[in-house]
Formats: sequence, C-alpha cells, structure tokens
Amino acid sequence: MIWKVNNIQQDFKGRSQEVDFGAELYIRNNSVSIDVEITPLFCSHCMNQLDGMFVIEGTRYGHVGEVFCKCGAKINCVASDNLVQWIDSSTYINNQEYGIKRHFDFKESYRLNDTSWGLLNSIGFDIYKEYSNQKINLSKLLFDLKLKLNIEHIKNHTNTKKGLGINKLPAIITDWVSLLEMIEKKEITPYNSGS
Repeated sequence: MIWKVNNIQQDFKGRSQEVDFGAELYIRNNSVSIDVEITPLFCSHCMNQLDGMFVIEGTRYGHVGEVFCKCGAKINCVASDNLVQWIDSSTYINNQEYGIKRHFDFKESYRLNDTSWGLLNSIGFDIYKEYSNQKINLSKLLFDLKLKLNIEHIKNHTNTKKGLGINKLPAIITDWVSLLEMIEKKEITPYNSGS
C-alpha cells in the first residue's frame, strides 16, 4: 500500500507526518541492509515530481499500489519485496503505459550505501562497531552522530537527484545527505571514540 503523507491518515503505528517516516538500517556482519518507508514520486506524463511524499506501507508480492497525479495520470508502484530497497514507478494515461518506467534505488539515491559508511569511518565513526547486530532507524543514527560529533545544526545542502526529475527528498533524507556533504567538505571535526 502507498499513500500520500497528509498529517491525517495514519499508519498502524499511529504515524501521520513526514518526519515520522524514514529508513530502518539492519547492521550485521559488516553489512547494512535498508528498509525504506518514504519516497518521492515522479509523473512521466507531466514531467513533474508529485507534491508531497509517499509512505510505502507493505507490498503484495512487490506491488505497492497506485497514486494519481494532478494531471490525471496514474502512477503504478512496485517495490522490492520484504525489505524496501528500491521502487519502480510506471505512468499510465487511459490505461496505456506512458513514458519510461522509473527505477529509484534508495541505497544510491538516499546515500545509504557502503560509500557513506566508509565516509563515516573516515571521521572515526564505525557504524559496524557502534550498532553491531542491531536494527536502528536513520533518525537515531542522525541523532547519535549529531551528539557524538557535537553538531547543533545540519547545514541544508542540495538534495536534487539529477536525471530522475526529483527535486525534493524526504526531510530525514535531506538531513542525512546534508550531513554527508558536510563531512565531504571537511566541515565536521572527526569523532574520537575514546572520549
């Protein structure tokens, strides 16, 4: 099931606002698996990102559901089954597929990948040691990083995913990508795990 975050409709945990949704990280054996709960969507008919963000709440053999663009197109969504690591969307007009199928790989687009874990390691934060054999939410990882790195405010950097037509990401992902960009620009003092 997929639905637009509207501060009214709630999931089975009672969550209804964009800030309530993010990604779960499963850390085990020096590997991180992700399960993403929120995504932007794009319409291949009007060539615009749909307003708002959409919650991915379970799949039925990968089928998530459909939403409608304000231009009248239907966007059919399919995601990886079990752990949501990607979503494919196809646009339909009058029951005919229109344009190209879009593939949104969350590991790459949300920077929840080995390159990012290595970047954290470069400043002294080893995600595999900190959360060995644990499941954590991305918001907890961000909270812990801000605390351990003494960051009061994350500078909001660009969050445009060029080539995908996506110009706005979920708030938690914007914060995550911005934190990584701060590390890349050496705006963050390395973490000393011994202090």
